[in-house]
Amino acid sequence: MFSQQRPGVIGDTSVGPPLPARVIATGSAGDQYTVRAGRSGRFTMMLPTGAYNLAGYSAVVHVGRAEQRCFAAHPVYVRAGQTTRDMKVVWSIR
Repeated sequence: MFSQQRPGVIGDTSVGPPLPARVIATGSAGDQYTVRAGRSGRFTMMLPTGAYNLAGYSAVVHVGRAEQRCFAAHPVYVRAGQTTRDMKVVWSIR
């Protein structure tokens, strides 16, 4: 069963604006769901019930020639019929 939409933002607003990126939610069974965040860094996902780790990649943030991956600090727990707000996926670089 799919939950309601999951709004969030990617980037670290303490050091700069949110970033356009790909956000990937990986479930405990390895299933993955991907959405794009626009220039505002905001994204919304529809996910099945379960626990997910969120990661993001942006063409704006690189280490050498590779896109730098960022992560949410905590897993996201999705429950049927509920909306989780204010998910944040941030880079740990300063």
